Amino acid sequence: MTGRYNFRNYEKFKYLNPNQRTFGHVAQSAGYTTAVAGKWQLDGSLEDDFSRKFGFDQYCVWYLNQKMFGSRYLHPRLAQNGKEVGGKGLYGPDIVNDFALQFISEHKDEKFFLYYPMILPHFPFEATPDSDDWDPAAAKPKKNAKYYVDMVEYADKLVGKVLAKVEELGLEDNTLILFTSDNGTMRGIHSQWNGQDYAGGKGRLDNTGTHVPLIVRWNKVVKGGQVSKALVDFSDFFATIQEVTGGVGPKDYTIDGKSFLPLLKGDVYYQERAYTYCYYDPKWGTPELGAWVRNQSYKVYGNEGPCYDVSADYFEKKPLVGDTAKAELAQLEKVMAEKEAEGGVLKLKFNRDGFPKEKKGSSKRGK
Repeated sequence: MTGRYNFRNYEKFKYLNPNQRTFGHVAQSAGYTTAVAGKWQLDGSLEDDFSRKFGFDQYCVWYLNQKMFGSRYLHPRLAQNGKEVGGKGLYGPDIVNDFALQFISEHKDEKFFLYYPMILPHFPFEATPDSDDWDPAAAKPKKNAKYYVDMVEYADKLVGKVLAKVEELGLEDNTLILFTSDNGTMRGIHSQWNGQDYAGGKGRLDNTGTHVPLIVRWNKVVKGGQVSKALVDFSDFFATIQEVTGGVGPKDYTIDGKSFLPLLKGDVYYQERAYTYCYYDPKWGTPELGAWVRNQSYKVYGNEGPCYDVSADYFEKKPLVGDTAKAELAQLEKVMAEKEAEGGVLKLKFNRDGFPKEKKGSSKRGK
């Protein structure tokens, strides 16, 4: 939301410092009415002025704060515009989706910005209203990994409702819709794609945890049916929304993102990102943390970690050794050194997953 690598502004789990400006603030500054609907988990209270504090004029969120932590699915406990909503027999994702649809309808004749961090399909895996054994009267929800597929399908259904609402209101030509995922699938879940097995890698730093889809629809501007391999970093969303809306960004601290609006427009002069960077330290005691920098071909883990030819080794099984450090690798190492100087490299040695303590017998990067 802030367009910044989190070593710059991430202080602790479940908290966003109000001194940061979000892409909500940027849209507001350009005259957009803004809303957030879905998973929050960044602290706040029912009494907060979300508009001033976080950049959203309206909100309907799960996990507003620790005191309001309850179910997100069956019998949900949510916060909406200063009031607690939810209750027995209801389904949290439906409440959030209804709020989103109403927000779009109410603001169809003006500029609006909706941030929709979906609650689905996060663990715990529970039955949905479309599951064969859904029971809204159950005292406790049914939980089983088999419901993961149902939850993904229900998320797809809710996205479809948003698209249908935009089309119903005649807004499809001039509404930019960005769809992505915040991380890879939960570990233990396997997906099949083009005959290849993809194991879930949530929390990992390899492609199974960090390489996610980005789907864009903007009928008047973006030509449909295109596929781009250009690198996009999550910090880029802030810069892109700022350019799309014409809003004002912060002037007193660094923004790391690069707008990909020219890429969407098909600008032949657009200079793609030379690299993307990832820093992961959730500050909740997990040993699974690290940093990396990569381009289309190579990936380097920070501070004495291994490197990979990710163009040929998607699952990062074969660390490069010996005399393999080409000019591209040297440039990536230079970028990592720059990030280290800014405070963005953890002072640890990493194994091939980007986690601390190199595995016994694994190869160190050759020079």
